[in-house]
Amino acid sequence: MAASSTAPHAPPATTTAAAAIASSVEVLQSHLEFVLDERVGPLNGDQRRFLDVAARHGRLLARLSEDLETLALAEIGGLEPAWAPCDLAEVGAEALRQAWPVAAILRKRIEFLAPEPVWVVCDQKHVGRAVAEMLELAVHSAARESTVRLYAAPVALDVSYDGDPPPDEALALSLVRAVAAAHGGAYSCREEDGLVQLSLSLLTH
Repeated sequence: MAASSTAPHAPPATTTAAAAIASSVEVLQSHLEFVLDERVGPLNGDQRRFLDVAARHGRLLARLSEDLETLALAEIGGLEPAWAPCDLAEVGAEALRQAWPVAAILRKRIEFLAPEPVWVVCDQKHVGRAVAEMLELAVHSAARESTVRLYAAPVALDVSYDGDPPPDEALALSLVRAVAAAHGGAYSCREEDGLVQLSLSLLTH
């Protein structure tokens, strides 16, 4: 009888993509930091603006790499939350700070409604990334010069705005769903009379 062997499974596509992006980002950021912080000669205004934009995109690529690594873990069932006490009001405030520059460029307003701390036990890093992605999707999808509102509730974070629902196949929503599922919760999108509400619910410990 012929001997049989089992070939190792190929890594998920997200793992391969994340590794490639991480390598490129490391090179990009190291060069940009050298030019901006240790430049030999003065830069003109256009050069500095260009490099600032490039640096911002480098940071965005770094975030994408982290998101892909999270999705890769979710693909193989290895996304285990690091359970710890977490204030959802703090998570929402950080998501707002991340989305603010994009909202300003797109001429959208963002508001965060959390009258008091909302303490839960969850994975703050992963939940924070999911909320930031959900809020940024809302900013891009909202009508021009409209207001995007983020709400913190005891077991959920909701975003509402006037505009179109985000595309269901968006990579960011894959991350939101993966984080929600790891917490025993869910992502939902509801639309009524032009008002869109995105919700990330959590089943916390």
